[in-house]
Amino acid sequence: MSEILISACPTCGAEEALSSIIARVLDDDQVRGLVGDVLQSSFPLGGTVLRYVELFKPPKHKLNWPRVRKVLEELVPDVQRASIERDGRVLAVSEKLWLAAFASTFDAVERGTLRTPLTHNGYLYGALRNLAEKAGDKVE
Repeated sequence: MSEILISACPTCGAEEALSSIIARVLDDDQVRGLVGDVLQSSFPLGGTVLRYVELFKPPKHKLNWPRVRKVLEELVPDVQRASIERDGRVLAVSEKLWLAAFASTFDAVERGTLRTPLTHNGYLYGALRNLAEKAGDKVE
């Protein structure tokens, strides 16, 4: 069963699912469309992407939607294509590899080796490239 991401209001403590907040509050049609695209591609992956987006929120500040748009503009087409291009090479990336790369990113944050708020997708894509290369080595 997938985990529902809950956000608590800092003022009153009311809780609401992050997906509900995005649908209700997000006034950027392009970001809303990108979020919708990734959720339609794969619900488990979509929920993970929403959790990942939370890593870009500075403490005690609002989430910067232009930054989120930039992150999603890179991420969503790659998720839909099931591949990434790095160092002039195109690497096939399955949903399983995406989920593993996200897990690696979340683990690094929890261990304290990756500091938030994130400013770009660099760590995620580095983990994804390493996983894709290892998976490709096994196939060859």
